[in-house]
Amino acid sequence: MPNHKWKSIVVWDPKLGFQDNETVDYHDTKEAAEAVCRMIQRQGLGGEGIHFPVKTRVESLKTKEEIEKEKKEKLKQEEKVKL
Repeated sequence: MPNHKWKSIVVWDPKLGFQDNETVDYHDTKEAAEAVCRMIQRQGLGGEGIHFPVKTRVESLKTKEEIEKEKKEKLKQEEKVKL
């Protein structure tokens, strides 16, 4: 299985019968997860425009250590660009 780092979570009306009223997809980037949420918010379940989510959200699957490391690396790159 690929090493996905983000997940998109869609909360549905209980009448639709999804386990825990949610569906989850896994993504390599935050942007991809956000795009899925936007698409479902606009087009609904299966793109049919009939059933729409109660809410959507994106969550990181990264550890706090991974997130902090990425932030530090990004800051270092930004400092190099300024020089």
